[in-house]
Amino acid sequence: MRRVTFCRRLACLALAGGLLLFAAGCGVSGGTEDRPAVTEGGEETALAGEMVPMAEYQEIRLDLKTLDQYAWQGGFIYYLEKAWNEEREMQESTLFRTNVDGTGTPEALYSGASDKRSVLCFTIGQDQALYFMERQAEEGKDAYYLRKLDRDLQEVYQRRIEEEDFLRLVRETYPVSQMYVDGKGNLLTLASGGKVCLFDSEGRFLGVDGMESPEMTHRFVDAGEQGCFLVCQDAAAMGISTYLFQKVNFAGGRLEEPERKDLSAARGQETESIAVLGGGSHGVLVSAESRLCSYDYGTGVCVELLDWQRLGVDGSIVRQLSFPREDFPLENLNGYAAASAGEGTGQEALTDNRPGQAASSGTLPALEAFCCEEFFSGLEPPELVRVGYVDKALVPERQTVTMGISFLSTSYMSKLVRRFNRSNKEYTVEIKDYENMDAFTEELLFQKEEIPDLLEVGWLDKEMLEKKGLLADLKPCFEESGSVGEEDILEMVWNACESDGVLTSMMTSFSIRSLAVSVDTVPREGWTYDQFFDLAEACPDSRLLQTYTPTVVWNLLSRTMASYIDWDEGKCSFDSPEFIHLLECVGALDYPENQVSQTVWYESEEIEKFIHQEFLVMDSSNYSPNDFSRRFEQYKGKAWEVGYPTQEGELCYLLHPGIQFSIYENASCKEGAWAFLEFALSEAEQSWYGSEGGGFPVRKEAFETYLIKPFHPLYNMQSDYSSQETAERIRDIAGHLRVEQPIAGGKIADIIREETGAFFAGDKTAEQCVEAMQNRVQLYLDENF
Repeated sequence: MRRVTFCRRLACLALAGGLLLFAAGCGVSGGTEDRPAVTEGGEETALAGEMVPMAEYQEIRLDLKTLDQYAWQGGFIYYLEKAWNEEREMQESTLFRTNVDGTGTPEALYSGASDKRSVLCFTIGQDQALYFMERQAEEGKDAYYLRKLDRDLQEVYQRRIEEEDFLRLVRETYPVSQMYVDGKGNLLTLASGGKVCLFDSEGRFLGVDGMESPEMTHRFVDAGEQGCFLVCQDAAAMGISTYLFQKVNFAGGRLEEPERKDLSAARGQETESIAVLGGGSHGVLVSAESRLCSYDYGTGVCVELLDWQRLGVDGSIVRQLSFPREDFPLENLNGYAAASAGEGTGQEALTDNRPGQAASSGTLPALEAFCCEEFFSGLEPPELVRVGYVDKALVPERQTVTMGISFLSTSYMSKLVRRFNRSNKEYTVEIKDYENMDAFTEELLFQKEEIPDLLEVGWLDKEMLEKKGLLADLKPCFEESGSVGEEDILEMVWNACESDGVLTSMMTSFSIRSLAVSVDTVPREGWTYDQFFDLAEACPDSRLLQTYTPTVVWNLLSRTMASYIDWDEGKCSFDSPEFIHLLECVGALDYPENQVSQTVWYESEEIEKFIHQEFLVMDSSNYSPNDFSRRFEQYKGKAWEVGYPTQEGELCYLLHPGIQFSIYENASCKEGAWAFLEFALSEAEQSWYGSEGGGFPVRKEAFETYLIKPFHPLYNMQSDYSSQETAERIRDIAGHLRVEQPIAGGKIADIIREETGAFFAGDKTAEQCVEAMQNRVQLYLDENF
C-alpha cells in the first residue's frame, strides 16, 4: 500500500473539527465537553483525546537476498544488477529503481559514465543524491572514479582517485564492498578485510584507515550532532549486547579509537537481539526485538521510544528508520494527548513530494521502518512498517491471551505471536517468558492464580500437569473448528498428544531424533539396553559416544526409559530392579579420564571421527528431509540408522515436540487461546513451518509436501537433497516413532539429577542412590499430589 492510501485510510478516523490524526506535539487536553465525536455504524463514539500508534505493513515485492546491493528510500528500492558481457569482456552494472509494492516496471537510472565503466557500489544521500564508486580499464590497468548525481540525475562531481593509499588498498584486496554517506555528504567506503576509505563532501579522498574486528559485520551509524560511527558487536565480550563504536573523523581522514558500549538496557528481555541504527538529528537509536530506544552516546542513557511488540514488529530486524514528520517529537512515538479542536496544533495539510509519488493532501506517518532479516531473509519477507496515530476510542478493544513459555522456544514463538496479533481483531497474545522450566513448572503447580491461558508444554512433564487437572480437553475445539480437525492432523501426532481418550495438547511442529552406529553388528530392526552396554564391551578401543560421560549416557537412555512414576496413584518406583540395573550398567562403563580431548567444533570433524569408529554411536536431531539426506551422504555407507535402544528391544525413533500447546483448564480467555492454536495449525502457518526450519509440520498435507519438496531451512529454497528415497525412509521411520518424554520435570528432575550425579561421582552406592531418590520423590508426591 502506498503512503497515499495509508493516509486516506487513517484519515477516515480523523477527529471532527479538523483535528489531524498525526498531529505533532503533546497539547494540553481539554475537558470531555471539548472532545468531538465521530459516528460509525449509526453509533456516536466520543473521542478520548489520547492518540495511540497504529501500524500498516507493506511486503516488499523483491527478492532482496538475490541482490548484490540495494538501498531503501521512501517508496522505492534501488538495486544494482550486474552481468558479465562476454563480447566486451567486462562486467556491466545498471542501477534500477522499483516500487516496493512490486507494481510497475523497474526503471533503469544509471549504467556508468562510459561504455567501459562499471559500478562497483552505490549509496543514496538524505537529499536523494546518488553516489557511485566506478571502475574503468584504462591503458591496461584499472582506474577508479567517485561520482555524484543529484536527485534529477545531473552530475555534481566526478573524481578520479589517484592517491597511492587507495590504489595500494585496491591491489591488496577487493576495493570496496559497501558505501555510506552522512547527512553532510561525506562518504565512507568499506572494503573486504576491514579497511575504510574516507572522502569529504566534495568527493576528495581523505585517507585509508583500519578497523578492529574485521571479521564482524559493521554498520555505519549517522547520529547527527553526536557524530558518525562504525559499529559492530564486540567479539571479545560475553553476551550479545556489547558493541564497539568507532567515531569517524572525516576532517582528519581517520577512525578514532573504538569505545566499548553496553546496550543491554535497550533490551526488553535478556535473550533479545538488537540493531544499532543511525537516527540522524535524533542521534543513536537501538532497536531491540520488543522496543525502540534512543541511546545517548555520551551518557549511555537509554530511553524507550516505541513498543514494537504492541505493533506486531520484530525490532531486531529493523535495518533503517525514516521520520517523514521532521516536527514530530520522538517522545510522542508511544502515544500522546491530542490537542482539543480549534487549538491549532499541526492542522495544516502536508504534502508528500517524493519522486514517483503523486502529491497528496493529508498527513504523513510519523515513522517508517525497513525490516529485513540479513542472514535469514527467507524466513519472513522483508517489509515496510509505517506508524501513524488514531484516537484510542476508535481502536477496537481486544481481549488479551497470556502465553507461558520457557526461554528455549522464544525465537520461534515470537514470530508466530506477531503474525497472529497482526491478523486477529478479537484477541492479542502476550508472552510470559519464564527463565527456566523449573520456575514454569512450580508456578503451574502452586500459583494457580498466575497460570497463563496458553501453555507451551513441549519441555514440561505433560503427564504431571494432566493428573493435576490443569489442562483442558481440546477435542471439542477440533470438532467445532471449521479450519482444522482430527482428520487434518498426522495420526502419530494426534496419538502422541492424546491420553486416556482426552486430548490435552497439540503440537504444531516436531523433529525426529535418531541414533546411528558405525558398527554393523547392531541390529537395525531394534535393540535393547543390554545390547547397548554390550557394544561398549565388544569395542574397547572406541568410545561409545563422542562426549562420553556417565551423565551423557544416562540422559540418552532416559529418553526411552519408563517414568517410574504412577501419577494416578501418586507413587514412584525408583527402587525397582530394572532401574537399579540400568543405573549400575551406566556406572560400570569405562569412561576416558580426559574429557576435554573429546570436544570437536565442526560437524565434518565429528562425522569423520564417527565413521572411523573413534566413537560408535551418534545422536542426531532432524528437522527436515534435508537433514536425513545430508547425514546419509556423510556416512558414506559406513554408518547406519538404528534408532534408540529400549527395554523391550523394539525399533524406536523419537518424536520430539518442536512447539506443543495446551490450554489451561480455568483459562480466563479460553476462546482466544484456541483461536491462537487454530491459527498455528492453519494451512498457511503449517506451510510456513516447513520452510522456517522449526521442524516437520503436523498437518498431513503440509507434511507430505515437505517430504517431496523440502526447503533448505536457511534460504527458503528447494533442497538439492530432496528425493523419493528420502521421503520413503522418513515415512518408514514415522511408523516407529515414540514421543520423547522426560522421566520427570521440575523438582523431581532436580532430585534425580542430584542423586544419580552422586552415584556417578562415587559418593554413593547404587542402593544408597535409589533409596534416597525413592524417599525424596515419594515425599514430594505425598505433599503435592
